[in-house]
Amino acid sequence: MLIALISDVHTNIPAWQAVLEDWTRLEMEVTEVWSLGDWLGYSRTDPMIFWHVLQSSDHPAVIQLLRHPERHGVLGNHDYGIIANDIFEICPFNDRAMSALLAQRRQAAYDPRWRSQFLPWLQAQKNVLSPRPGVYLAHGAFSLETPERIPCHYTPQHFAHEWSLRQIKTALQNGPQSISRYAMAMHGWEVPRLLITGHTHSQKVWQRAGSNGSSVWPLVSKASIPDERIREALAQDGPLTWQVQVRATPERPLWINPGSVGMQRDPRTPRPANGREWARYALIQPAEADWSTLIIHLRWVPYDPSS
Repeated sequence: MLIALISDVHTNIPAWQAVLEDWTRLEMEVTEVWSLGDWLGYSRTDPMIFWHVLQSSDHPAVIQLLRHPERHGVLGNHDYGIIANDIFEICPFNDRAMSALLAQRRQAAYDPRWRSQFLPWLQAQKNVLSPRPGVYLAHGAFSLETPERIPCHYTPQHFAHEWSLRQIKTALQNGPQSISRYAMAMHGWEVPRLLITGHTHSQKVWQRAGSNGSSVWPLVSKASIPDERIREALAQDGPLTWQVQVRATPERPLWINPGSVGMQRDPRTPRPANGREWARYALIQPAEADWSTLIIHLRWVPYDPSS
């Protein structure tokens, strides 16, 4: 079983297609897709063109995502910026993001397929999702303060993770009636073992240090791809993967950010040859039936942004 973690595609069609092609190279089949949101935004690509490409995939896991978004995806702040009645009620966007959102809102407004297909699909996605007991997905962070809104917090290495963990534990203690849509998404009602977010475009894996009062979430050992592996991938002009096996417990949960498929922000990362860019995503592979041990595959796939 391989579950793909997809985030921040931002209507980047070549990057999304590169990820689909990467799945065909894998020895094991991707069986599910968990979306961390932001399919839209940061691009002037007509959202309906992107919707056509998304629907045209014949991969079974993508088909399941399209049929059951309420079980497979959460809403990103850029997605919400397209569907919200008032774009200025959302967290602040930079000039580039706001320009793209306004353009995409205009393009979508005049297409009947937007109202009949794409818009309902986005609206079906939740702010937080629990696709497995003890596993929780959100776009940016887990917040009980505004459960009907998209939290626009970033997730730095330490205390924001601990704050989010405590937010979920509070939800479990208070019961579903106290926090509306947020709590109702928590299928299984178990203390978190795995928290997954996107939003920052930064591909990383953290694990809580322990139950001795420490609120630090250090990076998982060897979760970052070393420079020599990057140079190897650059030379081969092919996909790069790095994996780590970690045991997750209620006392030491994991936090995963799969990185961005469609938009890289780290200027220090070497680019592939011939003007290509990296599409980043992650795969999780349960090593045990109870999901107590996971193999996490971090993948970088080269693509041509002009294709």
